[in-house]
Amino acid sequence: MEDADRHGGLLFSKLIGFDAEGNPKNEVADSIEVNDGNTEYTITLKKGWTFTDGTEVKAENFTRAWSYGANAANAQLGASSFTPIQGFEDLQKDGLKGDEQLSGLTVADDYTFTVKLNAPSSVFKTLLGSTEYAPLIPGYSESIPGNEVLQYNPDKAKELWEQANQIAPWGDDESFDIAYNADSGNKDIYEAVCNSIHNTLGIESQATPYPTFSEMRDVITDRTITTAFRSGWRPDYPSAYSYLYSLYDSESADGKGSNDGDYRNPEFDALTDKANTESSDDAAEQDYRQAQEILFKDLPSVPLWYANSKGVAAKNVKGFALTWQGIEDYRNMTKE
Repeated sequence: MEDADRHGGLLFSKLIGFDAEGNPKNEVADSIEVNDGNTEYTITLKKGWTFTDGTEVKAENFTRAWSYGANAANAQLGASSFTPIQGFEDLQKDGLKGDEQLSGLTVADDYTFTVKLNAPSSVFKTLLGSTEYAPLIPGYSESIPGNEVLQYNPDKAKELWEQANQIAPWGDDESFDIAYNADSGNKDIYEAVCNSIHNTLGIESQATPYPTFSEMRDVITDRTITTAFRSGWRPDYPSAYSYLYSLYDSESADGKGSNDGDYRNPEFDALTDKANTESSDDAAEQDYRQAQEILFKDLPSVPLWYANSKGVAAKNVKGFALTWQGIEDYRNMTKE
């Protein structure tokens, strides 16, 4: 299910939620207090929240789920989300059993726990609104594509390909193939992309289908895929850190996050780390912009398009709106 995080947000409540404009609001959390240095958070839960089986949600559900997700022995693809918390590196060592806990998490009582970070973080509170930080076992989630198609001047594109051939010549019998999952209406799209590559560069290019998204993800995760492949992303929470760190930071490579190409650039990493410790959103935004400039030069993935969000409602449905993620805001809809 490609839109696991978007749809998971409709099914499962988190410590904080976001309104239609992306503004944070407490949900399961009653309060989230932070010290002056932005290094320690005290989270108090509202009483009365329950899991689907009626069991009450308590502080330990969060600390144990986060620790499980961070622990390398459990091989969770969302593990890098917990990098900011003290004790994360200790849970990346060999020989772990899988039940070791993050040292930065302390349960004070049934409804209160504290989180100690490795460094000041300006984005951590927003990060608490991601699916990985819900009191569930974290896993992989991918959202719909979020990048716009890049259009090149054909003459310039041929010139760039000739330069590439000087580095690694492209043989006449080689084909630039792009893998896609056939269960989500991608066939026409990627056949058109491959035709464009063929017509522009004069090389063979084929769209290669996998029957299901799950099957394609298996070979991507195992690093056994031998072709280019489609991917997509929509931020889990309204911050550039959500996709820059998750998709391109070195700490998200090697199966610890969604850096499927195992891209690494120390300069990029330093900027995302710096943004995470800035005291103001404006300062962090400048760091993010510099980090994105590096991505434009290195081009670890090729942006394709932004997908439009669409929604339909009957005339007797009131309060219909799309959230900042382009999801129907079902919680605030009413029927006459």
